[in-house]
Amino acid sequence: MKYPELKGKVAVLTGASRGIGKEIAYKLSQNGVHLTIASRNKEKLNLLAAELKKKYKTKVLPIVVDIQDEGMVIHMIRETIDKFGQIDILINNAGYVDPVGLLEMSLTTWNRTISTNLTGPFLCTREAVKFMKENGGKIINIASTAGMSPRPGWSAYAASKAGLINFSNTMAGELKNYGIRVYCISPGRTATELRRILAPDEDPSTILQPEQVAETLLFLLCDNGNYIDHQIIMKK
Repeated sequence: MKYPELKGKVAVLTGASRGIGKEIAYKLSQNGVHLTIASRNKEKLNLLAAELKKKYKTKVLPIVVDIQDEGMVIHMIRETIDKFGQIDILINNAGYVDPVGLLEMSLTTWNRTISTNLTGPFLCTREAVKFMKENGGKIINIASTAGMSPRPGWSAYAASKAGLINFSNTMAGELKNYGIRVYCISPGRTATELRRILAPDEDPSTILQPEQVAETLLFLLCDNGNYIDHQIIMKK
């Protein structure tokens, strides 16, 4: 689908170099959105930026960012403002998972999971809102159904995504006076490169596809999505 009301808007997208994030980057560029794409993988990020510019003629700013790092997040947002002059959309998509049972889990794994999946979106949101509050906009957080039900062996991931869901709900209430709408999409099992590693025997055609998540996100960004903010959107 095409969403002409998105043309010319500026979005910051984390976790853009693969999986759901990459599909979101395609969909946004197809609809004329100018993008800051962020990832830790410089090579994949630059390849994606070149592809988007060539195919869709939109402006793309690739920035290598580890969203656990406050300084890098601040730099990403400032570079976006310097290049585009505004931020209309923030998509907190970057994530980390290393499914380990409680007794085998190290503090390092626990901290990295929480830091990437929860602290990172907090940092990105705080810095982006400093500029978005002037003109409003939309923030979409990519959580998981793992944050809504027990997941033995996935405790750190489940806890981080549950936290992100509640953070999203809280931000929806806190930021509404700035004209900022906040949404949270919680996909189930999705056919990404990471999922193929975690579940190598699973038939990817039987589960959610990244483009389906991306299409849902675009609907939320368009005008029709104005009426369903402050909700958890589940995709299975």
